[in-house]
Amino acid sequence: MIDSRTRYRQYLHCDLAAYELAPWRHAYRLTHRQANWHRLLRRAEYYANTSAGGPLNRLLATWTLYRYLAFSERLGYTVPLNVFGPGLSIAHKGTVVINPDVRAGRNCRLHPDCTIGDRGGASPVLGDEVWVAAGARILGAITIGDQAAIGANAVVLQDVAAHTTVAGIPARVVSQHGSIGMLRGVDEAAALGQD
Repeated sequence: MIDSRTRYRQYLHCDLAAYELAPWRHAYRLTHRQANWHRLLRRAEYYANTSAGGPLNRLLATWTLYRYLAFSERLGYTVPLNVFGPGLSIAHKGTVVINPDVRAGRNCRLHPDCTIGDRGGASPVLGDEVWVAAGARILGAITIGDQAAIGANAVVLQDVAAHTTVAGIPARVVSQHGSIGMLRGVDEAAALGQD
């Protein structure tokens, strides 16, 4: 959780590393739309978690949240605040729907048209370095282990062990390799410390 300016910078650094980008540059507003979106996400999380101050801080928090929501809508993302750890990477613009009760670890990679959501009143928990392919659906009170990979168009309704690849409808184990080698920026992001 981003609860200080230092944590904000660490999260943003990890997110940019997942896209293989250098530290934040204003040019990213035009050249890397996902990086700009990440900056707004992390800034909105920072203000939501720390803005107990005066009216100026509350105004800044409201303005940042408005900009974040407007930009999310343009990209097709429905990603609530304080769900993902550092190093989040979304491959392309397109529909990404995440339930606010989902909890995800570090260095997750999402592709368009994926849904991670509620089923029966409970939401999934994703470990570190999870890779979710295009069209995947992860639903219910399940746990996705560290370095797991979810195949394209998979429907995951049961727990997935660490270092495992699942695919199909319903999802079943197809490999014991998981997400190893699929994620970018993981080593640099992991060096910044734990939550």
